Amino acid sequence: RLSNDNDIYIKGDTTLIHRNTYARWTYGGGFGGNTEGNTKIEMTGGLVDTLEGYGYDDQSISGNATAVMRGGHVDWFLSGGGGSIGVVKGNGYTEIYGGTINAHVGGHYGSGTNTATNNAVMGDSIVTITGGDFSGLPFKGGNKKLGAGASRIGTIYGNAYMTIDFRNSTEVFKLPPSSAIS
Repeated sequence: RLSNDNDIYIKGDTTLIHRNTYARWTYGGGFGGNTEGNTKIEMTGGLVDTLEGYGYDDQSISGNATAVMRGGHVDWFLSGGGGSIGVVKGNGYTEIYGGTINAHVGGHYGSGTNTATNNAVMGDSIVTITGGDFSGLPFKGGNKKLGAGASRIGTIYGNAYMTIDFRNSTEVFKLPPSSAIS
């Protein structure tokens, strides 16, 4: 049990779409509890600290977790997975098509402890980037981390894939000094 409160159970898919919103932490799934289904969060404008495909302080998701960014501004972390989650029994997808990404980016972020049943993505982690401004630094966590796996803490038990392809973008891919890509 990860969560001390706010335990919920969701049977079915969840989707949260941001259009010009201003928020601190945002989740495609829940805050505490379990989900049997896919979770997704999509942002087309606005300003948030976190954009997380799954959620925070959750026990498990039996499905895929996806975060999609088409515009807007993310300052802390952006991930298909989430922070301080139990197990994602599926894949974590992070898709970035545009916007200002000062955040750490990965298939999963992760916080708390890292064990076989905490901060674990049992499937693949797939990060696709085809646009966006990556030149700024994150709100928290020091130098920017950009990776196919977990950008802070966690385990990906499947494969980890990252595609950075700016061929059809008007933007130039540029990271701030002291950044890491893995």
